[in-house]
Amino acid sequence: METRAYRLQMRSPLHVGEQGIGNEQTLAYIPSDTLYSALVVNWGALDELRATLSALVDPNAAPALLLTSAFPCAGDVRLLPRPALPLLPQPGDKESVKTVKRVRWVSAPVFAALTAGIGQAELDALWQGGQRLQGGAVWVSQAEADALWSLLPRDESGEALIWWSDVVPRVTVDRIANASQIYHSGRAFFAEGCGLWFAARGEIAWLERMEQVLAMIADTGIGGLRSVGNGQFALHVEAPPSFLASRSDAAGNRANYAVLLSRMAPEESQMSLLRAENASYDLVLVGGFSGTPGMNPVVRRQVRMVAEGSVIGSPQQDEQPPGRLVDVTPDSMPWLNHRIYRNGFAFLAPAQLSGEGVPS
Repeated sequence: METRAYRLQMRSPLHVGEQGIGNEQTLAYIPSDTLYSALVVNWGALDELRATLSALVDPNAAPALLLTSAFPCAGDVRLLPRPALPLLPQPGDKESVKTVKRVRWVSAPVFAALTAGIGQAELDALWQGGQRLQGGAVWVSQAEADALWSLLPRDESGEALIWWSDVVPRVTVDRIANASQIYHSGRAFFAEGCGLWFAARGEIAWLERMEQVLAMIADTGIGGLRSVGNGQFALHVEAPPSFLASRSDAAGNRANYAVLLSRMAPEESQMSLLRAENASYDLVLVGGFSGTPGMNPVVRRQVRMVAEGSVIGSPQQDEQPPGRLVDVTPDSMPWLNHRIYRNGFAFLAPAQLSGEGVPS
């Protein structure tokens, strides 16, 4: 098994909707299940890969590819979801707990420090020595902030922005009554030199096949509103962060917890991972439409998944990654000639939550 990282240098805006919110809103990242679905939908369009497509959607087989979500990046600074750890920096005189909890993303060095069994004193020093960007949502080191100052644009208040969003009006026309109706769609824009990145793990042959599909998606786009040019990117293959290489911490010790870098739909037998003593997780409701080439979009059945950044118990070394493919095929679509799945296999980063000076 090999792990590679991929940078998507965005060449146009991105629209990724969220369940329960209208088109007016968009995520600034691509969840792993959305990314996997985009690969599956386009996989069969390449004649030389069509015969291998069934292995990607076999609910009874081990996953051929494991994907993280595609997270924001700025230059060489990769962001990851802030781990849902029990430790929080102690707020200073001018800071409040709300300021600390506003952080949604952390850079790779901050993430590695937070998941290496850091104590409260070291955590406070890491917080005080870092910088917050994107309105307080992004936590990076001082060195990373210094490297980004000249790269990132500023908003009216002088805040450095890696991405920003706007809402644009659009018009739909009823095909029967020929009546028009206005609606609005949100789009995420990324600054020059910024975009998204994700990691993938699998056999080299599967990674190379995926790269063929990604090269095609780079031009056709990913996410929503592709018909108007959204979601296009330039693809770059890179080395992954070192802490994704194993289930051990930086010192080589067996990690007793793990942080989700993807969404996860656990099997019933894997629920003990969520019941671990220091587990901390959020759930997200996943729904939306499924697009099949040559067919009208259909509304998928909804499923709850464990969100990125959640902390769960670490599975055994010899176990396959937790999670499963979830069948979300609508009940009332007898004309649909295939099943629809949502990828809920977990991509894990090791986390050491116990040790000297670290409360359990």
